Amino acid sequence: MVVVSRRLGWVFHTGRILGCGSMPRMGMSQVIADVLERSSRLREAKKGNEANTKALLIEPVLRGLGWDTDDLDAVQREVKVFEGTYLDYALIVAGGTSLYVEAKGLKENLNDKKFIAQTVNYANNDGVVWCVLTNGLQYRVFKTNGACGNGPEAPV
Repeated sequence: MVVVSRRLGWVFHTGRILGCGSMPRMGMSQVIADVLERSSRLREAKKGNEANTKALLIEPVLRGLGWDTDDLDAVQREVKVFEGTYLDYALIVAGGTSLYVEAKGLKENLNDKKFIAQTVNYANNDGVVWCVLTNGLQYRVFKTNGACGNGPEAPV
């Protein structure tokens, strides 16, 4: 099942309004269909590791939502957040980070408290209010305790 929630769409939509997404986009229904097909192939081949999940599932969704994954001013990969610790994606709007995305392999359970704490702590420590934890099919959106946060997961 693909979960691209209204909350996630809103977060990305906000980025597009502010001008970070200039890539031509195919319709999200086609992106989702492609991601579902690729995820089935990854599962069958038992190759749903984090690197394949990012390349074949997450980045197509980012592009479909308008993020130019080739533009380092819009999407940064492997961002250092602590000494020796790296976040998978920082999405940039108007020169400032607006959203952190932490990726896990296709089979990973996003309810794992360790993964949730990792994602929220990365963002909270850097003052980034919004963050996303994803395994390529499910996207969990969190609002940190930053400037306007009121808990680890809040509706948008």
